[in-house]
Amino acid sequence: MLNKMKSAVALREGGKKQKGFTLIELLVVIAIIGILAAIILVSLSTARTKAAWANAKQNASSVATALTLYNDDCGNFPANDVVVFDTANPEPDTLAGGPNCTPSNTVYAGSLPNNTLGTNAITYTYVTDAVRGFILTATQANVAGQNPYVCDQNGCS
Repeated sequence: MLNKMKSAVALREGGKKQKGFTLIELLVVIAIIGILAAIILVSLSTARTKAAWANAKQNASSVATALTLYNDDCGNFPANDVVVFDTANPEPDTLAGGPNCTPSNTVYAGSLPNNTLGTNAITYTYVTDAVRGFILTATQANVAGQNPYVCDQNGCS
């Protein structure tokens, strides 16, 4: 009985053996490839988000260092409206010394990072603070459980 079933499956019209794959086999392979592709795309998206956050933290640390150097030369931190992280302006702003600084033409930060838009937008904020000197924060939108990266004149955390 088993031999008859095997021969019925293996033979087609005309008594020839079946060559190639069945439709079910092809659909299973396509489904497996689709699942693997989806897993890889999710992994790449996560890696891209982590890379953007690492870059934002490095940018904030660099700006904090520039602000500390500015304070060393000028005796104060720049006003809140001097340190601008612009989204609309494609040209990065700079942080340079003012008339009360010695020397007055020193550039402390050649380019300030711009706020970014999109799904995982990075936003930088700066305010002067009487106790901490300044508070510089970097936050990333739409990332659950992630705390803002905060810098002041004593460092970043």
